[in-house]
Amino acid sequence: MKKGLKIALGVIFGLGLLGAIVGDDKKPEAKSEIVNSIPTTSNAFIIAKDFVKNRLKSPSSADFPFDDYRANVDTSTNTYVVQSYVDAQNAFGANLRSNWVIKMRYKGGSWADYKNWEVVNLEMD
Repeated sequence: MKKGLKIALGVIFGLGLLGAIVGDDKKPEAKSEIVNSIPTTSNAFIIAKDFVKNRLKSPSSADFPFDDYRANVDTSTNTYVVQSYVDAQNAFGANLRSNWVIKMRYKGGSWADYKNWEVVNLEMD
């Protein structure tokens, strides 16, 4: 092989290795932040929407507001109460708005995994 080609391949390999080392340093920190942090009320809103969606006749038609919700947290019991609305189709295909309130308990682990949450109560009108 020519000397110039060997140098070019060495530089490319070195940059790739450096990128992998630098990139790996950031990934565990980001993951540990999700796992070890106490969920915010906006995190709870994201999870609450999944539980509400599962109760709908037509979950695929669900349209939740972006940030129109109220939420409270009791940090002593890891309990969150979230209140909002959803627009979705009913059994007849009509689009209706339903108000909902959910009380959930965070059990620990990654807040982004709904299996780490327990629904205490869910009311929809």
